[in-house]
Amino acid sequence: MNFSKYFNYENGSITYGLTNELIAFFVVELFKKKQENIILLTSNLYEGNKAFNAIKNHTNDVVMFPMDDFVTSKVVAMSPEFQLGRLNALDKLKKSNQIIV
Repeated sequence: MNFSKYFNYENGSITYGLTNELIAFFVVELFKKKQENIILLTSNLYEGNKAFNAIKNHTNDVVMFPMDDFVTSKVVAMSPEFQLGRLNALDKLKKSNQIIV
């Protein structure tokens, strides 16, 4: 389904109040329209996982760069699982011309 007629993708525009699934549609449609890398920042790792999984339902051109709140960043930085996830994300960014992070 094409949602581009419902969203404003101009610089300086603000979109808020979307559900998680609509955020995924918005990001995927923007990704298709701009045809360039997109970085989506979330407030914490939990929200990042929700966004990643929702976007993953619509495209395979998405990677997770796991990073958590400032308080736990030292513990997360030491996690081998998160280190591998970040390295995989950076590798995919290097190899791909267009990806959502």
